[in-house]
Amino acid sequence: MTTGIQHQIKINLRGGIAPVGMMSSLLQTAKKVGIVGFRIGTRQQLLTTISIRNFAYFSKAMTAAGIDFEIDTEEYPNIISSYPGAAVFHSGTWLSEGIYQDILSQFTYRPRLKINISDNNQSFTPFFTGHLNFIASTHDNYWYLYVRFPKYNTMFCWDNLIYSTEIPHISQILENMLLDTEGGQIVDKDVIQNAINKDYRLLTRPMTEPLELPRFMLPYYEGFNRYGGRTWLGIYRRNEFFRLTFLESITKLCQETKIGQICITPWRSLIIKGIEEQHRLSWEKILGKFDINLRHAAIELNWQHTDRAIEDVKLKNYIVEEFNRRDARTFGVSFAIKSQPKSEVFGSIIIKKKTILGGLIHGYRILYKEDFNPNSRKSFVHKEFALKVELPSVLLDLYKKYQAYLNENKTVSDDLEETEDSHFKTDTPSFIPSGSSLQADIYACPNCLTVYDATFGDELNDIPKGTPFATLSEDYVCPTCSTPKLEFKKVLS
Repeated sequence: MTTGIQHQIKINLRGGIAPVGMMSSLLQTAKKVGIVGFRIGTRQQLLTTISIRNFAYFSKAMTAAGIDFEIDTEEYPNIISSYPGAAVFHSGTWLSEGIYQDILSQFTYRPRLKINISDNNQSFTPFFTGHLNFIASTHDNYWYLYVRFPKYNTMFCWDNLIYSTEIPHISQILENMLLDTEGGQIVDKDVIQNAINKDYRLLTRPMTEPLELPRFMLPYYEGFNRYGGRTWLGIYRRNEFFRLTFLESITKLCQETKIGQICITPWRSLIIKGIEEQHRLSWEKILGKFDINLRHAAIELNWQHTDRAIEDVKLKNYIVEEFNRRDARTFGVSFAIKSQPKSEVFGSIIIKKKTILGGLIHGYRILYKEDFNPNSRKSFVHKEFALKVELPSVLLDLYKKYQAYLNENKTVSDDLEETEDSHFKTDTPSFIPSGSSLQADIYACPNCLTVYDATFGDELNDIPKGTPFATLSEDYVCPTCSTPKLEFKKVLS
């Protein structure tokens, strides 16, 4: 058997949580079979390859350690959640790290459907890229459920709110109904809900108000940042590759300093929470030892692309380099490169690979989401075909349309050509609720891009909801990096 042939390995980390004990076992096994590092998938997985000759040992060791992995398949998608941002990115909701952990621990089966578990007041993780999308409501421990059918371009919202402990239960019931139905999938909302309500007694409550989602605002997710008397560390790598030796070192330091987990984000980065002040120097030494840069511009942190697609990484780096050369601004939007037809990416602006003239010429189709919100299921065409060399200019031209949209405070979807995704039938509410962020003054920290929105105030600085930025004390500082109020920049009004 040829030793150069590789297996594709995917390691699911439920909710983006990697317990350090599990990571230690994984890395020890990986080292023994010659794995040199890992990449991160958009559903918060670890991705790597392994030679066929080493696979038997690897498989046996992973199974013995109880680590969830797949070989060359995508049969079991990872459960993703907004847990990595909990506590470190202020949301002001009831959803805590403990509630995430309680829900995830009750999944006693391996889901075959994509499941998303999201805080309703964040834009760090996607809301609707799953088949079962649970989004926190304003009522403690109750969730909206949006069901997206695996084989059809339709989605509906469950009539009632679902209690936290019911999430694993209803997920398994729905999976069995949607995937195991003889003669085809059930796609009628009433049939599904009536069958479940008849046969199961779920803890629910009536939905008294529609879901309102926040305007997209990607937080600055790398570097050392203060929260609640401690520090969190975000690590991003331009080549999106985390070497095994580096992962071993940070896992060991977590164990030594009693940090229980490493978080994996959909932006292919790591977050370590709960760093005590006396241990910060140890973290700085590790970063120095492995030459880890924490000073990346925000302009290259707002990208997603197809998993395992090195060509997408190269294209992203090319566009970012051009953006930097032109000293361009892209604050407020995110970009996604989609080179695989069935891949799920999360972005305000989508760059889709396209060929013309029978495959003789390769280029890209440029789309953008309604209201430039990545969570929208409706897309519009900006340019039908662009060569690679044209992309930076085309994208910056589209960004001007985003700026015009902000200034005029109106929808961008009027009189525009819809894409095939536009016919995604859904009862999802408007993504920019009246009386919310777009109608209040919003200011951003120029250093870490933390946003002050008067609608939500600043719980970390004891600023109540509804407090205008202009009335804040001149001593007010950014809750993340302590930048003074005077340096904040108005985003829109």
